[in-house]
Parts: sequence; C-alpha cells; structure tokens
Amino acid sequence: MVTHVSTETANYSPLRLASKDLPGIEVLPGMSWFVGADRRAGAQHLWMSRIVIHRQIGVSPVHHHAESEAAIYALRGRSAYFFGPELRERIDLEEGDFLFIPAWAIHAEAVLSADPVEIIMARSTSSPKSVNLPDLTVPNEILQAAGLATA
Repeated sequence: MVTHVSTETANYSPLRLASKDLPGIEVLPGMSWFVGADRRAGAQHLWMSRIVIHRQIGVSPVHHHAESEAAIYALRGRSAYFFGPELRERIDLEEGDFLFIPAWAIHAEAVLSADPVEIIMARSTSSPKSVNLPDLTVPNEILQAAGLATA
C-alpha cells in the first residue's frame, strides 16, 4: 500500500549498505554475529544480524530480550526454542521458517542439526538486549526429548 506522506515528514536521508562480508563478532564460543543494521548505521528502532551458531554451544542460557521484540528467519540448520511455563514448550525451527519472540518472553535455544544453524535476526531496538536468568533451566526430560541430554 502506498500512502502519500507530506514532505514535512519525509526526507532524503542517506541509505546505508552493510557488506555481505562483514566481520563476525564471537559473542559466545560457537556463536558469531554479523551485524548489518544497528545504531552505528543510524537505526533508531532496529537491530539486524546474520547469526551462525554451532552445536558445540549446547543449550543457551535461559534469557529474555527485555523490551525488544525479535523476529528470526532460518537460513540453514535446525534448532529448538524452549519457552512457556517452566520452559516445557518447544518449537523446532528449520530452513525457511520464521519465528517471532515477543518482548520479555523467557526462552532458551539449542542447535539440533549436526551442521551449524544460520539465521537472520531482527530486533526492535537498535542494540541487542539479552537478560540471562541463571536460576532457570530447561528441564532435563525436555532436553532428552529433543536429543540434547543424556539419561
């Protein structure tokens, strides 16, 4: 839908291209971010990155993204997201899937595939926010059902 916007609101701000060859930032051993849009690019309400996650990372710490909503598009690999009361619910994400994570949603994730997972993630804040909740863990029986824990 095209809406007419007055020239009082619209402007000729410069567009910014982030190279597909961005250097990676290793945020955890086995997880690299290739940030394409954030406050450094002039974004005020958006953070976007290609993220590569290796199976060696195991299950992420249980966390939430504060007031930041997140949207994920899976490029390759297969991962599991644990959420809900006591982290007993699970969604598996694979190539071509989209996932929405609401602000403040408590969750954890893990790589299920032998190969790394590659995703595009966008968040509704210009910097990534993550608040770890060290007192919470994904129950072992839920991890076992996903093939992530030993009996």
